[in-house]
Amino acid sequence: MKKRFKNLFVVALMLCPLVFAIQACDESTPGCTTVALADCNDHPITHDVYYADSDGDGFGDPAMRNCQCFPSGDYVVDTGGDCDDTDDAIYKGRAEECDGADNDCNGVVDDIDEDGDFFSACRVSGERIDCRDDDPNSHPRAEELCDGIDNDCDDEIDEGCP
Repeated sequence: MKKRFKNLFVVALMLCPLVFAIQACDESTPGCTTVALADCNDHPITHDVYYADSDGDGFGDPAMRNCQCFPSGDYVVDTGGDCDDTDDAIYKGRAEECDGADNDCNGVVDDIDEDGDFFSACRVSGERIDCRDDDPNSHPRAEELCDGIDNDCDDEIDEGCP
C-alpha cells in the first residue's frame, strides 16, 4: 500500500505543473504575478503573464495571454503590445514608416511627426505632407515667409515675396 501511494504521489507531482500551466488569467488576477497559488507540496508559487507570439517578433498579442509558471506551448513571450501578430514588422515601440500600416501600435497609421507640428511626414489620404519635418514652422498650413524656404509645402519658395 505504501509503494502504491508513493507512485501516485510521484504521478501527481509530474502532472501538477501542467495544471498550473493552463491557469487562465482574468480581470481578478491583473498581471498574475501577485497571485500565489499552491503547488502540489503546498508551497506558494507565482505565475507570470505570457503572450502568444504568432509572428515571432518577440511581442505577443494582448488578447492571447495566459498565466503560467514558465513559457510553454503558444505562450512564449512576456511582452505584450503586438497589434498585428501576423506581421513581425509591427509591434509596440517600433519606429513608424510611411507604408499604410500602424507599425508602432499606437492606433495611428503613418504618424511620423518629428518636429511636433501635428503634420505627418507621410502622405495620408491625399493630404499634402509636412515637407520639412525638422522645422515646426514649415507645414501645409503655415504662412509663406520670405526666407528662401518653402514654408507652406506647396513646392514653391517665397511666392508672393518681392
